[in-house]
Amino acid sequence: MPPDFVQEVADLLGAPWPELAATGDVLAQSRPFAGLPPDTVWDVFAPSNPHMPRVAVGRARSGEPVLLDGLSEEIAAKLSSMGADVPDATTAVGYVLEVAALAGRSDAYAQVVRDPDSIDWRPGSPEEEARKSALLASPELLPAAVPANGGFAVSVTLLRGEDAVRADFAVDPFGQVTVEERVLATGLPLPVVF
Repeated sequence: MPPDFVQEVADLLGAPWPELAATGDVLAQSRPFAGLPPDTVWDVFAPSNPHMPRVAVGRARSGEPVLLDGLSEEIAAKLSSMGADVPDATTAVGYVLEVAALAGRSDAYAQVVRDPDSIDWRPGSPEEEARKSALLASPELLPAAVPANGGFAVSVTLLRGEDAVRADFAVDPFGQVTVEERVLATGLPLPVVF
């Protein structure tokens, strides 16, 4: 990322980012993002300050930085204005997983399930373990996409606190989304994060 763009990003984020950028302590890594050209989305961070959050920033068609935070619909609207292209089901799943992960940064208690083996479990009561087994056996646990209404219907599972939620996204070919959620399971033996 060009140094002038790093400074623009830091100015967008506000204090203390501009001061860190002036000393060369703000870095940006290009983030591959399904449905967008390379070098459109960046993870921005301050390596000497591990307590500062990593921030996702996009590059608008005009070249200006765009902060990618908020709810899934808000993030997708920004990505759509940056030239998102969702032509097939594989791209739709990848796009939704990335959008949900970015939205999860705003919700510290949310985790997107990409693979059941990546879920951190804690030892649970017999009732919790039974709910966990039922969830792991559910065909709704993994991401899925089907063509719908000129775009795609994509479903992903989110873990929030001790609950599993199925998020059903309607994705148009230009990356706009709407999302509806429904609870799959409650009281799971998931570690509680404070």
